Amino acid sequence: MLDLVISGGRVADGSGGPLYTADIGVAGERIVRIGKIQSGEGRTRIEATELIVAPGFVDVHTHSDITILVDPRAESAVRQGVTTQIFPNCGMGLAPAVGDARADIAERVGQFGIEVDWKTAGEYFDRVRSVSPAVNVVPMVAQGTVRMAVMGFSQAEPTPAQLEAMRDHVREAMRSGARGMCSGLRYVPGGYASREELIELARIVSEYGGVYASHIRSEGDNGDWFDAIDEALAIGHGARVRVQISHLKALGADVWGKSGRALAAIEKAREQGVDVLGDQYPYDATSSTMFVLFPQWCQEGGVEAFLLRTADAALRADIESSFTTSLALRGGGDRMTVSEYRPDPLLEGKTLARIAQKHRQGVFETAMSMLETSNGRVSMVFHTLERDDIERIFVNPRVMVASDGSAVAPHGKLAADYYPHPRNYGCFPKVLGDFVRGRKLLPVEEAVRKMTSLPAEHFGLERRGRIRPGWYADLTIFDPDTVADRATFENPREFPAGIPYVIVNGRLVVEQGSHTGNRPGKVLAAGEE
Repeated sequence: MLDLVISGGRVADGSGGPLYTADIGVAGERIVRIGKIQSGEGRTRIEATELIVAPGFVDVHTHSDITILVDPRAESAVRQGVTTQIFPNCGMGLAPAVGDARADIAERVGQFGIEVDWKTAGEYFDRVRSVSPAVNVVPMVAQGTVRMAVMGFSQAEPTPAQLEAMRDHVREAMRSGARGMCSGLRYVPGGYASREELIELARIVSEYGGVYASHIRSEGDNGDWFDAIDEALAIGHGARVRVQISHLKALGADVWGKSGRALAAIEKAREQGVDVLGDQYPYDATSSTMFVLFPQWCQEGGVEAFLLRTADAALRADIESSFTTSLALRGGGDRMTVSEYRPDPLLEGKTLARIAQKHRQGVFETAMSMLETSNGRVSMVFHTLERDDIERIFVNPRVMVASDGSAVAPHGKLAADYYPHPRNYGCFPKVLGDFVRGRKLLPVEEAVRKMTSLPAEHFGLERRGRIRPGWYADLTIFDPDTVADRATFENPREFPAGIPYVIVNGRLVVEQGSHTGNRPGKVLAAGEE
């Protein structure tokens, strides 16, 4: 007897091939039959006529390392069809929780009442297993956290002993099942690492067949975008490691319209033997901390050291000059919205320019005041991307889909009183509803491939990412005529439409559009089936 039969759906099997109509039979965690299945053969039967049955979506770039511990139901992820999340990313994670990194981690998780009862990456992966998440988790090790654990916020070149200590942390994580290492070179302290240092760490990743995923040093707002891409490719070549360029985008006036050149560089590197892909979210706005508007040199030593430098008149002038340049490249203060500012939540949802006008200050003075009163914790949404670049990047077959968000919920501890980016709730439905059905940028079969088998193969996920007999039953069932994101920048906590069923490892997690409470996800550690 089959546990579940999905009847009469149009199958997008993840390969990019044409849709076909078939029944799908599931027993335990696996797909066991594809074809005609009689009505009495399944304990549970889903009528999927006129719906599309696809492999569960694989979100290759998320930041759910904290939120999955707070609420393992992963509602905002699974309700948009995501069955697997990859984290941490952008170089910052929750392990190794030693040295200066431990205090940083404790502060970030402490607001949710979580005790840091782990030290190594492997122990953190076990912590994730202990909460039984609703979605699968692909573990990574964070280069910035590794550097902070060994060197704090120092900008110095590591000594041989410090470099070996970092290598040991990366090796421990890879031995414990990490699928790769992420870097966030746009941020500190990860961005203090040289190319040579990164190659040394990436060589450890390569030994275990992992991926090097990087938020590169510049995306056009603080330096040369193409040099930053070339660095990621050089690391891939030097370490002989697979590469993922995170949230590929043309950010800033100097690079608007030049995304074709970036894609050409990636294709050339592939021809030269570098296994490189990119990922992208389907929005015209980015989200990060206010600190991305400031140069990295002034952030060495952390927030206190930064504030001391701004008290020096000469240094403050240099900092303001760099800030003003970055602000202009991003389109000015009218294109930047405060998404989280705990000292005064009434400012959340307002632009930096409007806040400055209200306080009768310049934008730089306003930004400095907010950083001082929040101990450096100001989150922003930057409306700085152009539609032509977004579309050109999206249709490229080497680019995966990624939310760059977190698994959250509009209730409970994760329903913070701030304005999150709508990508947390709507990334994958936006691709299907807007980019596929609305703009007709790609056929639905190809869009599904970019969200399923392409990332699954890049990260070496065994028997996932396609609909085949014997493969895991991670499945998303959606209505191609109604699937749509409903989260907006004004109302960002809205679940999507048109995704009635989501199945993880053979169990229904979303049924008739509602979360069942089931949590059948696994930590998909390398070397484990």
